[in-house]
Amino acid sequence: MGAPPDVVALRLEEALQALQEAGLVARVRTTSPPRKVAAGEVQRVVRQRTTAAGEVELLVVWERYVPAHGAAPSRQPGG
Repeated sequence: MGAPPDVVALRLEEALQALQEAGLVARVRTTSPPRKVAAGEVQRVVRQRTTAAGEVELLVVWERYVPAHGAAPSRQPGG
C-alpha cells in the first residue's frame, strides 16, 4: 500500500470517500475556535496524518462559525 491520498481542504464527505476507495480507515476529530459555534453545514479537512497501517486521522472544522451566546465580542482592527 502506498501513501494515502492527500485530502486536506476537501469536504469531509469527499475525503472519506477518497480514503475508503484507497482501502483506508478514517478516524475523524473536530476542532473549533474558542467561544464560537458552528453555523454551517460543510466540514473541511485541515489536517491529516497516518496513525497506523491502513488508518488515517482527519482533523476537520466547520466552514462557518458565529459567536457563542454570552461570548465577549472579538476585537476588530480599526474599531
